[in-house]
Amino acid sequence: MYLSAWDEQHFCIMLETLMDMTLGKDKNTDEMRQKGDLLAEEQKDAEYYVYELSNSFLDNKPFVMDALGDVSPDIMYIICRAMHAAEIIDKV
Repeated sequence: MYLSAWDEQHFCIMLETLMDMTLGKDKNTDEMRQKGDLLAEEQKDAEYYVYELSNSFLDNKPFVMDALGDVSPDIMYIICRAMHAAEIIDKV
């Protein structure tokens, strides 16, 4: 869940979900996942891949990128660092 909070918007979604789970409104991260799908669909650039990366973490599935050519260095950095962190977390 931590790895899916890569920016302020995602962090707020994560906090909202955790708060709802604490209050007993939610029992899992399904709502967070649904919001991730909606936000990914809204993206018109390579940021789409970051949302898909977040969704893959929530689904506990491998992340696969279709194309590398149109991904900015900033977006690629976020993806690489998150995947590296996930590797470390999986080993612990």
